[in-house]
Amino acid sequence: MQKSQVELNLVVLVLAAALAGGCQTPKLGADYWSSETVDEPVAEAIPEELHLDVGIVRFRGKVSDAEVEAGEAFRQVRAAETLYFPQQLRQAMLRGGGWRNVWLAPARAMTDLRVEGAILKSNGTDLELEIRATDATGAQWFQRIYRHEFTEADYAEGSKTRATDALFEQIAVDLLHKRNLQGASALKEIRAVAELRFAKEFAPEAFERHVEQRDGRLRLAALPAQEDTLYQLVLQVKERDDVFVESVQKYSENFANQIDAAYRDWARQSYFERRAHDEGVFASVAQGLLGVLAIAGGVAMAADSGSSPQMRDLGVLVAAGGAYATYDAYQDYEATEIHEAALKELGQSLNLEVETQVVHVENQTHTLTGSIEEQYQQWRKILAQVYAAERGGSN
Repeated sequence: MQKSQVELNLVVLVLAAALAGGCQTPKLGADYWSSETVDEPVAEAIPEELHLDVGIVRFRGKVSDAEVEAGEAFRQVRAAETLYFPQQLRQAMLRGGGWRNVWLAPARAMTDLRVEGAILKSNGTDLELEIRATDATGAQWFQRIYRHEFTEADYAEGSKTRATDALFEQIAVDLLHKRNLQGASALKEIRAVAELRFAKEFAPEAFERHVEQRDGRLRLAALPAQEDTLYQLVLQVKERDDVFVESVQKYSENFANQIDAAYRDWARQSYFERRAHDEGVFASVAQGLLGVLAIAGGVAMAADSGSSPQMRDLGVLVAAGGAYATYDAYQDYEATEIHEAALKELGQSLNLEVETQVVHVENQTHTLTGSIEEQYQQWRKILAQVYAAERGGSN
């Protein structure tokens, strides 16, 4: 190896080390909404009596073993998010107005508009949700993916807003915009079909003819007569069902309020721990690679018989420095494992428990247990018994 080549290698190593010292993980701060073209809003005003009941179903949020092992997601946190996020969306929709009721409803509950969500990614640094809205006729309003990449500003000390508020506000705006596009006649049909679908579950033979399947959705064929006592009875049963759904809503709202501070603290810590971990891995890997290069270059310089004694001594020093840098990088990498352990510990801090409910119907007391869905299944059986008893009495 020529002397000039050895010196060139040394310069390259020095420059690389200088560049590595200045490298930092880029910080992203863009919000990504759906790329779907936004329709122009319609001018027709929607009267308050046509405002819809909205049922936001508990979000889906599966976590794979690989995500858990990698520290990308935690099952307890994700389970809490499946109730916590719908509640944040509900609050955003209530702030925007334009709806009669907005509930976090059991999946089987019949509402005018059903909003479903899937948590694709959530780790304090990135949030990605898939949202689908479908009305009672089966018409899909939209299915979109919403993304948000958090920045340090999202977790500023003393902030009164949640880091996720902007995303849920956008979803609420999109839902209200789609509602405005329906028009009064379509909203009337949605409301009527929702009531008739509920009625069909209790008396299919009486209400089957009032709706028909057409163009891939349910359409209103004819409204029951106002004096139809059976229909009036079913509507009374639905009022009781709405009261129960409201009680479920109160539970989920209380749950969201109880974990709000803990979740926001977890998300904030998760963001900074994850950033420290990612930056630590990047820096330690870069430093380790440079250390290996320095060792190789230093050994080559020290072994070059054509080099001056000074250059051979410098080669020994470069090799020693490379060895130290490699060891230091290993220490940094071990530190990143501490950050991973901290994230996993934070992930265990949120617990999810469903309280039992005691309901009083027709002078009888019923205790409902299990998950929200299981409690609603038990409630619907009680409603069926009430309907059968009252229908028998009316006959």
